[in-house]
Amino acid sequence: MIEGKTFRDVQITSAHIDVRRIGVKDLWQALLAGYDDFNTAPSYGVFLVLIYPLFAVLLTLLLTAEHLFYLAFPLLAGFTLIGPIVCVALFEMSRRREAGLSLHWREAFEFVHTSSYAPIVALSLLMMLLYAAWLFMAQFIYFGLFA
Repeated sequence: MIEGKTFRDVQITSAHIDVRRIGVKDLWQALLAGYDDFNTAPSYGVFLVLIYPLFAVLLTLLLTAEHLFYLAFPLLAGFTLIGPIVCVALFEMSRRREAGLSLHWREAFEFVHTSSYAPIVALSLLMMLLYAAWLFMAQFIYFGLFA
């Protein structure tokens, strides 16, 4: 079982807080690390590159088939709110790879056994509620202005 540290476990004072600046070099380093992760286990990246956008396209086609054209852009633009939820398993796979642990799909959800599971679920529910509110407001504005 993986054990994580919670914010309650960490004692810190304002003297310990240091603001670090992120530069272009840091961004390139993060991109190279992500590319290295993708090259190590490309099947996990295929989900992010192919399946996630394909799901968005299929939802858009469903909306256009139902003549809900006005929701196509809000659906795709708001889809970024659900992106972090999808990436949690990919982040876990990257963490496992850095730690030298095995990479299997069932282990991508090992975070379920950590103390960070409840905050992840809470944030995921909040993001999905924001997404639903986003779509509701888009429909509300459309009907208020054009219908």
